[in-house]
Amino acid sequence: MDFLATPLLWELYETPIATAQHERAVARARRLMSSGHTVRLGAIALITISPALQANIFPPAGTAYIDPPPGYSLNIRNGPGTQYAAVNTLRSNHAIALTGAYQNGWAQLTDGTWVAGNLINSQPVIVSGATTAYIAPPDGFNVNIRSGPGVQHAAVNTLTVGTLITITGRYEQGWAQLTDGHWVASNLIRIGVPINQPVPAPPLPPPVPPPDPLLLQVGTRNLAVFDLERRLLDLVYVTPNFVPDEYFGTDTEQAVKNFQQLNGLPADGVAGPDTRSLMYSDRAIPNTAGGGSPPPPPATNPDPPTEPNPPTAPNPPTEHTPPPDLGDSREVQVTTADELDALAFSGPGTEFDLVGFVPHGTTVTITGRTENRWSEVDDGSWIYNDFLDL
Repeated sequence: MDFLATPLLWELYETPIATAQHERAVARARRLMSSGHTVRLGAIALITISPALQANIFPPAGTAYIDPPPGYSLNIRNGPGTQYAAVNTLRSNHAIALTGAYQNGWAQLTDGTWVAGNLINSQPVIVSGATTAYIAPPDGFNVNIRSGPGVQHAAVNTLTVGTLITITGRYEQGWAQLTDGHWVASNLIRIGVPINQPVPAPPLPPPVPPPDPLLLQVGTRNLAVFDLERRLLDLVYVTPNFVPDEYFGTDTEQAVKNFQQLNGLPADGVAGPDTRSLMYSDRAIPNTAGGGSPPPPPATNPDPPTEPNPPTAPNPPTEHTPPPDLGDSREVQVTTADELDALAFSGPGTEFDLVGFVPHGTTVTITGRTENRWSEVDDGSWIYNDFLDL
């Protein structure tokens, strides 16, 4: 059998026998080839018989399909035998064009190369467990179909959103195999549900419901910190370019202190139940100084208001400042909320070329260069800061 790693080849040569014996030999060869059983040190029988019998056993001239056992690829050689050099390797269900000529059980392709005749089929292989899926890229993008599981493999097709595909259920390094042997990035497809238009991003969850007794302070890392920082951003206790994450750092501590000071709470920088209960209520006082600046100190003897204060005009939009430089080169971990791959682009934005996919949990080295909430990786690609554990 002529696999990517070529095993031994057992040849059965034809002898002059009667017609009935010919039929029994052909039937036995067919059973042997269809069973996939190994013989003599793992080799599969390659039948070397007359052209007349080959025409009855192997596919005729025209289109045929690569059909090795599951998990294997098939070598294409420049002559009819394993002693000839392999010039290509094709995956299961890859379409080929045959001349109809056979030698020693090898079928000739129209480009003059040869393939083992018992490892091809005149019909596409029906893959057990195949699943319908649909192309589902981000808004405005198409998806490349590649010859192998990775961006290093050549693109053989480009499909638009909603295109129907069939996958085998085999996955490698975040890539899904199609039943024609090609591959697609698994985070850019959707199983079983038709796609008529780009799928909108799910809305952000609402603020945390009634707080639990948990104390959020410097060093805490959990989802409650993420929601706390989003609320501080809404109330203007951090700068507009502040990126909420799941880590309670010193910048979050200072923002909590500013909130506590302006809202009449002990300014210890710890977001306990009382602080968060007030922060998530409609009684929370925003920071009118804006931009994450400390609030002005309260008046020493304020006069009680004689009537309700009139509503204040909303603050004018503040000019967005560039994100802070993250410093020198350092290692960070790729962290996505849904544990799918992060997208890497050739520049700081989705308008640049998509250059790859970085799996959740991968450690990458960033150069310290940032732009518009994107960070540069040492290989020259850019990843959005929300997908990095900064």
